[in-house]
Amino acid sequence: MHVLSLAAVAAVLAVPSCGGSPGSDFGGSNGGSQSDDGGGGSNGNGQGNFGGSTSDGGVESCTPPGSTRTCCITGTQVCVGNGENAAWGPCKDSSGKALTCSGTGGGGAEDSGTSHPDSGGPGNGGNGSEPPPPACNDPTVNTEPNILVGYVPANGQSVGNNGQIKVWVNDERAPFVAPGEQIDPTTGAITMAGDRTAKAPDNYLWEPTLYINGHAFFPTAIKGPYNNHPPTYQGASYPTDAPIDPVPPGAIAFQTYTGEDVWDVSSLGLSPGTYAAEFVVHDGDRERAVGCISIVIQ
Repeated sequence: MHVLSLAAVAAVLAVPSCGGSPGSDFGGSNGGSQSDDGGGGSNGNGQGNFGGSTSDGGVESCTPPGSTRTCCITGTQVCVGNGENAAWGPCKDSSGKALTCSGTGGGGAEDSGTSHPDSGGPGNGGNGSEPPPPACNDPTVNTEPNILVGYVPANGQSVGNNGQIKVWVNDERAPFVAPGEQIDPTTGAITMAGDRTAKAPDNYLWEPTLYINGHAFFPTAIKGPYNNHPPTYQGASYPTDAPIDPVPPGAIAFQTYTGEDVWDVSSLGLSPGTYAAEFVVHDGDRERAVGCISIVIQ
């Protein structure tokens, strides 16, 4: 994977948190990516999807020559040419192989030489295994984004390979996890995975999931209250839960139940670099939240 510094990423991606912020890292409500022409939104910095070419065969101009930007989540493009004739070149991976993206939503790169797991989610990224980043800003998909109340690392911040990625979920009921999931009540470690192929009626996995580069990653620990027998929520009784870590400062958690999902970075198998991370989490009844942040792995 081509590794960009945080400063370089900031130059091509605006990185306030997702959920409709103008010019977010996935194209906010005023800066969304335009699937018809590959260009950014009118008021933001959304990225196009077609490797520098518009869907009707045109060329997307750029400036200055020699600059780079991300594309297809994992690839990069270079601004080639001179003056008014400069245009974005093809989207390529770190080995120089051309990548293409989904025409609507800029999901995971479609690389015929790479096999991605079909891990759930009805999105149009890659082969359908990754919900598309614009889901963060689509209220028909991201139906209750406010249940995601905190992230570690924070958006745009870094974490070491021996560190952890965490997200806190706050709702009026304990959040759902995979059916039958067994969790250590002291540490939160998952002692027996539940049915992680089971999907909610919305066709997303019940299990809290972190999507990076078209792959689904499941938590290594779940702390706080949880419901491991979806879709039952009325009158549900919750297992004894491990104490959560302190919620990040400034988080607004006013509902009754706060859970925490934890991923050990070492379990992800990712090289150092900057990644677009997408969290899909169900609340304790009928809604879901999709959260998108940029994470730098050192």
